Amino acid sequence: MSNYANIFGSVSVPILLACVLGYLYQKYKSPDSKVLADVSLFVLSPCLIISSLSESSLNGSSFGHIALFTIIQTILCWAAAFGTGKLFRFNSPSLRAMELTTIFANTNNYGLPLLLLAFGAHGFAIGVTNVILHIVLVNTLGLYIRVTKLVQPRSSHFQNGT
Repeated sequence: MSNYANIFGSVSVPILLACVLGYLYQKYKSPDSKVLADVSLFVLSPCLIISSLSESSLNGSSFGHIALFTIIQTILCWAAAFGTGKLFRFNSPSLRAMELTTIFANTNNYGLPLLLLAFGAHGFAIGVTNVILHIVLVNTLGLYIRVTKLVQPRSSHFQNGT
């Protein structure tokens, strides 16, 4: 029981404390949440990711395993979404929307503080690597899924040579 209390105190309490402080700050100071979100997303998160990866001891084999896991996870989620959409006979736009929301959950940065507190720098580096791979997939595969039915390959400029 003391081990559980130790883990709870060193992992969950700091996160809960940050949430409570954020709530109190928002309630009594009324900050501009868009500015805070933008600074967090576009400044603090990239700095944290770059810092973590530059100090990481992950080798190429570990990166390969993480990449393979991420790709397999993406394929399985895509297959589940596609199968469910076909089973319920979703139209094409609904199927694409379901695929995108199933494959690419917008939760990447939320788990990073937990990873750092629970598993230390090594676990955090693994999580950051997974986040980066998901970001790359969202901006490549996600874009492909989104535009597949919007742009017909035969009508593209590349196919016509213009």
